[in-house]
Amino acid sequence: MYVKPGCPWCEEQRGRFRSEGVEWEEIDAEADQGARDDLIRYTDGTRTVPTVVEDGRVISVGFDGHG
Repeated sequence: MYVKPGCPWCEEQRGRFRSEGVEWEEIDAEADQGARDDLIRYTDGTRTVPTVVEDGRVISVGFDGHG
């Protein structure tokens, strides 16, 4: 999951993952230029976080509150 520090929507996604028992890895798209480049590619330039990617495939962009 691509995240940025202080992102409330990233925290919402973490909570969803926890409640569903999902394991995840976080990638700080603000601190890592390579990760930021990947995020831009995955989101067609929007840089929206959280962006969830699994096996190179985008699962979700942003947090919609539904689940």
